[in-house]
Order: sequence, then C-alpha cells, then structure tokens
Amino acid sequence: MTIRCHFDGKVFVPDEPIDLPGNQSLLVHIEPGVVIKEPANGGNGTVGELRKFMGIWKDRTDISDSTEFVQELRRRAQHQEGE
Repeated sequence: MTIRCHFDGKVFVPDEPIDLPGNQSLLVHIEPGVVIKEPANGGNGTVGELRKFMGIWKDRTDISDSTEFVQELRRRAQHQEGE
C-alpha cells in the first residue's frame, strides 16, 4: 500500500483517509513526493522549465500507469485549491 502524507513537524499526517486498524505496527519507507510550483513570475513557465520534468517518473517502480498518476496529482491540486 502506498499512501500520500505530509510531515507537520511532529508526525506524518495522511492526505486521505486510510482503512487500517488503530495501533497497527507498520514499516514506513520515506520518499519525497512531487512538488509542483508556480513560476516565480506568475506566468505559465518556459519550455526549459518544462524539460526539467520530462522523464521525471521513468525510473519509478511505484507508478504503473503514468496517466492515472497525473490525474491523481490534478485531483489533489484541485482539492487543495478548494480548501
């Protein structure tokens, strides 16, 4: 199982509800997530900036469907914008 979470400075907080019993012992592998930032100038960015992301997931073994992965990133971004 892979879950997305963030570290609040003290504990890891899941970004979505998790279906696990309380007080269950788990082994956790820490891997930085993808952070998408707006260009500093507020514009759409440049082709050079876009090229930095090309092939970014090619060596990831946890992403079997890149289209679904990108759609999930978009869903999360839209959810965060609505908060």
